[in-house]
Amino acid sequence: MKIQEKSPKTTWGLALAWYPEYTENLSENPYEAKIQFLKKYGMKTFSAGLTQIDSLSDKEKDNLFALLQDQDAHCILHTSIDHMNQSISDQDRAIEEQLIMLDKYIVPCRSSIVTTCAGRSHRYDEEFPWAEKVARFSRIMRPVADLCWQKRSPFSIENHADYFVSDLLEILRETPQLYMFLDTANALHIGEQPVKACIDAAPYVVGTHFKDHKMKQGAQDPLHYEIQGCALGDGDAELEKQYAIIMEKSPYRHELTMMFELFTPDDGSLTHVACFEKSVGYIQGLIDRQG
Repeated sequence: MKIQEKSPKTTWGLALAWYPEYTENLSENPYEAKIQFLKKYGMKTFSAGLTQIDSLSDKEKDNLFALLQDQDAHCILHTSIDHMNQSISDQDRAIEEQLIMLDKYIVPCRSSIVTTCAGRSHRYDEEFPWAEKVARFSRIMRPVADLCWQKRSPFSIENHADYFVSDLLEILRETPQLYMFLDTANALHIGEQPVKACIDAAPYVVGTHFKDHKMKQGAQDPLHYEIQGCALGDGDAELEKQYAIIMEKSPYRHELTMMFELFTPDDGSLTHVACFEKSVGYIQGLIDRQG
């Protein structure tokens, strides 16, 4: 089965996990192998770190950029800066480096959005008062968001099981042209209700890690719980509700970057490929039912 989107500007792809079974017996070029695998399922988007692309040789870069263009594929760039632990002068140097690389690679990578996260901080650490955290985030992200907007590749921050969506929305309100990259299951990691988090995030969403998890009570009730991988739709993130909310409220609903983040169950009930294919079928069902 292939994903057949009703909106040609919405693209589906895979961020993680890239199990070896996905690309065995395909191209020796790892990027070409990823594109070949995704195309079998009507998908064409994968992600890479900004510094990862920068570390390629000139020949490797040229080959990648030509491949993306020829195959109508997209490499979504991810960038991050240590918002809390670097000095201001170190942050400024890091920002300048990020801006130079983004200016070079957004267009040839065909990166429809650029993603980031909160780096090495967490809402429950005690490094700085909350107001100072917001100011630090916004200071760093503002010039990057501005450049990405100029390049027509919106800059977006992921809820990375570190901050509540409501926390990140405060940063968005202080940072022009910063948007939300919603991970649909990370709310479960930090104690948020996924559907409520999605409702809050949706008016700012430009893309997703479309992910599901099964939640299991841990050994030390009620303080511990376990998170298990599963095919999309088999877990507790209520993906059907989240998909409907995003498609109703996102200003980018017709040109979203939707990326699986898929972890196969550990119990052996599904192979990696079977889990992927089951998830593709689930997504096509969502599209067919909801558009």
